[in-house]
Amino acid sequence: MIALKPVDESSYQAVLDLTVAEEDKGFVAPNVRSLADAWLYRENGDVFPYAVWAGQQVVGFALIDIDEDIQQYMLWRFMIAKSFKEGAMVKLLWRL
Repeated sequence: MIALKPVDESSYQAVLDLTVAEEDKGFVAPNVRSLADAWLYRENGDVFPYAVWAGQQVVGFALIDIDEDIQQYMLWRFMIAKSFKEGAMVKLLWRL
């Protein structure tokens, strides 16, 4: 089962350890940067970091921004680890 869960003590290190394929590095901010951004904007209460779980394993990361003024969610950052980039897993993740 695929699930988005808030980054917490149980997933923090796994999120930091995720890497993307070399050819994708120019398109994806490092997760440490995304977690720092979430911390920076924490007092606004509108930026939320999520670990993407496949069963018991963290396979990706999403940073979601909520704009209550216009009632929209924005997928600010999204990454899937290079080891899970191909195949049915990615197709399933995009359905989220």
